[in-house]
Amino acid sequence: MAKGVKPTGLSNGVWNLNVLPHWEPMATVIDQLAFAHTNWKPAFQIIADKIGLEANRSIGSHTGPDGYGWRQLTEKYVNSGEKQGSRAMLVLSGKLKAAASPRLAVEKLTEKQMTYRVKSRYATAHQFGAHPTSAGHPGTRVRNYVIWGDDFKKMVFGVMQEYGDKRRKNILKGLK
Repeated sequence: MAKGVKPTGLSNGVWNLNVLPHWEPMATVIDQLAFAHTNWKPAFQIIADKIGLEANRSIGSHTGPDGYGWRQLTEKYVNSGEKQGSRAMLVLSGKLKAAASPRLAVEKLTEKQMTYRVKSRYATAHQFGAHPTSAGHPGTRVRNYVIWGDDFKKMVFGVMQEYGDKRRKNILKGLK
């Protein structure tokens, strides 16, 4: 007789048949364990690659991940000798693009953590801009290049969800 099926007879002639799905609790536990103990490193690598790809596209096209074009450099600035070593020159020279690549920006990548850090003096000022009276990098224009905010959350959630679903399906397929 199948596991979980318990026929019982009563003295009055009534027959009861109880069917218990023993596999359901086991599948739920396996599902939870698969999620909790999954090696997330491949998913983190996909996220790092997407961040780098978006940064590369943004810097190359002078357009932020949000689709808005960066404000053009003024003619006066372009023609002056001031641009050598400046924040805008960081973009024009390709140094920011290199610093934002996963090859250089991924500081830590393990099964449970990824640290992506753009190592450049002006990385934050480029991404968010700076008020003219701020210390450090006054008056920096926004030239956002890293996916951020709701778009970033959506991308991370999508990658993690897709990777988790794939892992879960592979684990459950192995039980058959």
